[in-house]
Amino acid sequence: MAKKKKKVERYPVPSEAIGEVEEPPALSEALEEVEKSPAPSKRRPVEKKGKNGVMAKRAAMDTMALEVDAGAREIQGKAEEFADEMEDAAKEMEAGVADLQSAIQAQTKENEKAVAKLQAGAEAIQREMGDLQGEVKSYVRDFYYG
Repeated sequence: MAKKKKKVERYPVPSEAIGEVEEPPALSEALEEVEKSPAPSKRRPVEKKGKNGVMAKRAAMDTMALEVDAGAREIQGKAEEFADEMEDAAKEMEAGVADLQSAIQAQTKENEKAVAKLQAGAEAIQREMGDLQGEVKSYVRDFYYG
């Protein structure tokens, strides 16, 4: 049987030619078998034959692989749910911040108008006080010196 030469990226066995590797026949047959086998989540656990045998260990490893795969899918699903919830919360927060900013701006405008009215009122009161002071002085002057 002639040896096959392929370009393989995983676990290469060095050969004289650069970029090419030689695979032992058993390895290429095993790779073909693995490629043809169903995904780990679809594989049925192998029946146990003995408590410590190779088949029992393989069955345990297959079961563990199925459990890990299921756990990974569950984690991925929860992460996607969490990301969706965070995106919704961020949108709600942005809307709330925009509402708060517009309310603050409206209140600021109202406050500025109120301050302008108070200032105008205070100026009017000061003018009235000045006028009254002048009248009082002239009344006192007329009364005493009159």
